[in-house]
Amino acid sequence: MSYQLGPISISGSVITITGSIATTQTSETTASWANNAVTASYALFAANGGGSINTSSFVTTGSNTFIGNQIISGALAIGTSSLGSTENTLVVGPPGGGVGEGGQILLQASGGLYTSASMIDTYQNTFRILRGTNAGSNASLFNLDLHTNAITTAGTVNGATSTEIGYLSGSTSNLQTQLNGRLTNDATVLGYQGLGSSIKGYPLGINLTAVGASTGFTNQRLWLTPVYVPADSVITGVRWLQIAAGGYTANNYNGVGVYTVSGGTINIAVSSSNNGNIWKTFSANTWGSQSFDAPYSASKGSYFIGALLNATTTPSPLS
Repeated sequence: MSYQLGPISISGSVITITGSIATTQTSETTASWANNAVTASYALFAANGGGSINTSSFVTTGSNTFIGNQIISGALAIGTSSLGSTENTLVVGPPGGGVGEGGQILLQASGGLYTSASMIDTYQNTFRILRGTNAGSNASLFNLDLHTNAITTAGTVNGATSTEIGYLSGSTSNLQTQLNGRLTNDATVLGYQGLGSSIKGYPLGINLTAVGASTGFTNQRLWLTPVYVPADSVITGVRWLQIAAGGYTANNYNGVGVYTVSGGTINIAVSSSNNGNIWKTFSANTWGSQSFDAPYSASKGSYFIGALLNATTTPSPLS
């Protein structure tokens, strides 16, 4: 027996739809629904609080509007045919736009006085939080490099600008530079630095406020004085107390240097240029000084300061 009702014909237990109809879903459908997938615009209504659709046997193509509350108990993929790994329940694929554009989620603005929308996305190995309107983004507020873990921000973070935050990061940051130059537990060094001195270290066992005794130079002999540098520092030269000025004729190298100590081996780290007048420039009982050829980055630890006199004539008393 068969019946015809508009676009619907019933023949025995088979129902055939030959046109388009509006439907109301009130109960779970069977697998036969998939064989009659709607290929035009399709509106699905949840009647009386909604029924359920077996998604394993439900297929739609084209533009579809789902009205009412929808519950998806499995995974959902948008903009991609891949569901990803089993740990994903929502997969947002790339929009097919510019190079490196990954998936993006738009959090719309409500409109009226509130027109700023926000987005989260991936772009060229970077996770981003964006600002914009419902029509699209216009600024990046937060960027996390997914390879290096570096974070950059726009504006301020709890009142601190990105430049100020940069003071805290990296070996060349503003804060680290200050720490390298100032941080030490040595009260003597801290005290002199607090008074404006550029001191980085001083001879072991010597009170700088009570220097008086001296040792005379011997021609062509390197004098080494042990010093301790209490914090990583950049050293630019040497200062010494000149007890008596020398009278000599310079020959070969005259100058000062810093020597490292390792396992009983002493090696030159940095030195000054040759200066034949270095030991007779400064008057008696004054502080002499000599810069190195280049600043030396000294790690916290023990060193030797070397001083060398070379002369063709026997020098007058020099200490």
